Amino acid sequence: MQLAFSIFGRSLRLLYQNLWPLLWLSTLWVLASVLLVTLPPATAALYACVDELVAGRDVPTRAFFAALRRYFVRGWLLFAINTLWLGAAVYGTLFYLSQSGPIQIAIVVPIYVLLFGALLQPYLFPLLIVQSDKSVRLVYRNAIVLLLRQPLFTVTVSIMLAAWTFIVIALNGPVLVVAVAASAFLQCLALRTVLPLALPPGTQAEEGGGAQSSEDTDRDEQAQPNWPE
Repeated sequence: MQLAFSIFGRSLRLLYQNLWPLLWLSTLWVLASVLLVTLPPATAALYACVDELVAGRDVPTRAFFAALRRYFVRGWLLFAINTLWLGAAVYGTLFYLSQSGPIQIAIVVPIYVLLFGALLQPYLFPLLIVQSDKSVRLVYRNAIVLLLRQPLFTVTVSIMLAAWTFIVIALNGPVLVVAVAASAFLQCLALRTVLPLALPPGTQAEEGGGAQSSEDTDRDEQAQPNWPE
């Protein structure tokens, strides 16, 4: 838990240092999401660019649109699976809640599925960016591995994200402009922190890299976990 709170404090400092790039990325995300069909890939592109900022690298505007094209299909696939998972869990919860008698006890199943899915949220889009293998199946598998290996850290980060969302909704106004990018910043920073803790001994792989421009192809690669197949 202490580690998660330290991440939150560090994220606030880094957010302040990268305020203008995050404002610009938030603006690009809003503009790119006007057409709902581009919302999932635009979100993936936002995470890709934010992950570059977390790593201390500059992000040119063209990198956002390059990432949007790169993650168009997988962004939609991740969004669709996530929506179906959480939507089915909510529907099941409401269904059993409306029942009477002993059958109502079955409500624990969709509630568990809903909570489990909610705890995976901080890892999904960041994992899609950093994995060398962009398989959505591996995104979910790795998110589950991180949750099971670092449950307290994951729960604390999830609570922080929920609190941030509540604060943003309560304050409204200009904070909304940077809210999504700030949330992505916290998630990407949390992932980069928790990965070494969950790294299987002696296993390493290439970092998948996020919003890459043509000049980024010769960038030095960093170690990331080689999750077992």
